[in-house]
Amino acid sequence: MSEKFKAEAVGLKGLGYLWDESKEVTVTTMDRLIEIYGMPAFCNIDIEGFEARAFMGLTKPMPMISFEFLGIFFEELKSCVERLLTLGRYGFNFTTGEPSNGRGLVLPQWSQRMRYIKI
Repeated sequence: MSEKFKAEAVGLKGLGYLWDESKEVTVTTMDRLIEIYGMPAFCNIDIEGFEARAFMGLTKPMPMISFEFLGIFFEELKSCVERLLTLGRYGFNFTTGEPSNGRGLVLPQWSQRMRYIKI
């Protein structure tokens, strides 16, 4: 759903994405999903550059949230962190690849401030 992701990902090495068709889909807010299913203990968001927009549909802090970002989308990462911090106190850490590659968390401690997260 992110036009920026579609434009940027075409040229990213190893991804090889090509969008040659579109489909209409129904979307909802995170708050609505919580209303229907209850507050999750853990939520993973991976919607290819649309994470910041999804977090705008969240008005309550969640116990734990994981979300993916690509380095070219650093501004979107900052928007996600800033939005989450308006909802509650969160600690942040990150990895530099897929969890299956054996890499652990990069920061030795969880950070509550974006300025301490250096990538």
